Amino acid sequence: MIYVCDAITGVGKTSSAIRFMNEHPEGRYIYIAPFLDRDGRIHKECPELNFVEPEVHPVKLEIIADDNDEISDGYRNCTKYEDFIRLLRLGANISSTHQLFTRYTDEACNLFHEYGYTLIIDECLDTFIMERISSGDLEIMLSAGAIELAGDTIVAAPGGSQMLYNSRALREYGLRLQNHQLHIVKHSSGGDRPVSYGMWSLNKRALDSFKDVYLLTYRFETTDMAYYFAIENVDYQFIGVDCDDNGFHFSAAGGYIPAYTSKLPERIHIIENDRLNDIGDEWNALNVSWYKDASRFDPGLLNNNLRTFTERRGVPNGPPLQKDGLDATTRRLLTTYKSWRSKITQWQWKGVWVPYTQKGINSMRNRDVLAWLVNLYQNGTKRSF
Repeated sequence: MIYVCDAITGVGKTSSAIRFMNEHPEGRYIYIAPFLDRDGRIHKECPELNFVEPEVHPVKLEIIADDNDEISDGYRNCTKYEDFIRLLRLGANISSTHQLFTRYTDEACNLFHEYGYTLIIDECLDTFIMERISSGDLEIMLSAGAIELAGDTIVAAPGGSQMLYNSRALREYGLRLQNHQLHIVKHSSGGDRPVSYGMWSLNKRALDSFKDVYLLTYRFETTDMAYYFAIENVDYQFIGVDCDDNGFHFSAAGGYIPAYTSKLPERIHIIENDRLNDIGDEWNALNVSWYKDASRFDPGLLNNNLRTFTERRGVPNGPPLQKDGLDATTRRLLTTYKSWRSKITQWQWKGVWVPYTQKGINSMRNRDVLAWLVNLYQNGTKRSF
């Protein structure tokens, strides 16, 4: 069964997952998050479960041979994914990242099922990934019989994944077609090198291989994973979090609301200053096309507005200022599209940019001055898909 724990940050979702695992130590678990558990929370708070992380380490060449690996005295470094498979074969409890998990293979799915693993997903997975696909690559793979085309959906033919894996140029296709479907959603026209736009979607076989799946998220209905569940007809059940004398725990009702939420209106201040904000008055200002239009995007004006914004918040521009032993400039946080950050990250903003899709940034909890220079629209190709 898939359980979606949809609750605001700080409600105790991770604490509930930790308690659940500790109360059911007979189970086997895979805990995945957007980033590695740098603070080791899962390891520290589940001591009897002996969680381990896949690591790169030397292995004898006889185990797995690969012409891309570094060879030294009969050993080579295995990949993290190879170590992930090794740990699965041992039935270990594993903590890892979304990225590593979504590279699962047929063997991994078989091991998920064989050992009766429970999967805990911290934050939603990227279930749809769009990228440019070479039409020439597609023709080569079709001609070789490595892939099959059903309408606009590409899947690996029987034995096709291994065939592609044996090719240096097409190896990545071989790996990804084991765990994703590739949907061709848009074709280019003209040009010497025609390309297609493909949408990789997660193959739900992995989710079906687990005993249970717990997804820890907030506002699930707005995520790509919610659309994915709808498209793939995935059944799931909403749960929440409650609190008792022993701490947080999963609950069907989920009535717990953290106390801090009542303070949010007085702690979040949205700057309504017309002079600073009129640069975004156009309905599509600060979106990608606006930044591309030299007649509309004025880096100097945007930088001046940023400078005024921070100075009025009591955050100095210029050289770093030490205050109470801390660099006061680290209070800042800025996000914009990566391609344009270099043009608007002056006056000590260069070290405080983060992607607007960033998740899990507890390390930046000291920041309290945010410049949000993004106007988001869903990608048109993804919307059509």
